[in-house]
Amino acid sequence: QVTAAAQTYTGDVLKPTPTVTLSGVRLAQGSDFTVSSYSGNVGVGTGRVTVTGTGNYQGQATGTFQIGARDLSGASVTAADQTYSGRALTPGVAVMLGGRRLASGIDYTVSYASNVGPGTASVTVRGRGNYTGSVRGSFRIVDGGVLMYRLYNPNSGEHFYTASETERNSLDAIGWNYEGIGWKAPSTGDPVYRLYNPNAGDHHYTPSRDERDMLVRVGWTYEGEGWRSGGNVPLWRQYNPYASSGSHNYTTSRNERDMLVAVGWYDEGIGWYGIG
Repeated sequence: QVTAAAQTYTGDVLKPTPTVTLSGVRLAQGSDFTVSSYSGNVGVGTGRVTVTGTGNYQGQATGTFQIGARDLSGASVTAADQTYSGRALTPGVAVMLGGRRLASGIDYTVSYASNVGPGTASVTVRGRGNYTGSVRGSFRIVDGGVLMYRLYNPNSGEHFYTASETERNSLDAIGWNYEGIGWKAPSTGDPVYRLYNPNAGDHHYTPSRDERDMLVRVGWTYEGEGWRSGGNVPLWRQYNPYASSGSHNYTTSRNERDMLVAVGWYDEGIGWYGIG
């Protein structure tokens, strides 16, 4: 009888020491037998070991041993950070265990959760083939943001803000001064509403539904959602009580806010938030 202890898959050739008994007598390796060969001794399943008699013994005998799947506990799971796209993100993952990089589809399968919006997405790796169990990892979804362009009308004194390159270029072409990027709006978050005063010819922006609806009731035109509010960069809002047009200004600059307040503008606090 030839037996060997059960093994766990390692990715290497497994050569467990066999136990050989004959008529109830345990034989000694080296003096009574030698190991001739192993087969099927890498992957999960049944391995075989063949011994050959020596000294007082002759002939060959073969026995088997079992190779079990290796548990994924202790494996590391990494995935590169992603940029928000509005779609489910499924980056490739690197799974390392015991110094080996496992192969997707052969050694494991992957499932994802919370992998659409900005934040932390989770990855669950489940073993297959020579591996069993599961392990989890994560990756970050970063909001690349929306560039918000700032323009100034030297005739009316209005500052205008838009995410549209086409609108920016159109206004620049008819005499507005392009003042660069005002801030970065998040791709997701609370809406900031855009309104137009057909009498004064200027725009107003607010995240407040109540303020939006009040302005519509007194004749302003609602132009939809201009962008989103979110993040930790405040957009300071100031009001010019002496202006008939362009009476509001919005800025991420404390210096600009304080300068305007110093010359008579009212500080109306934080209008909304951006991410940069």
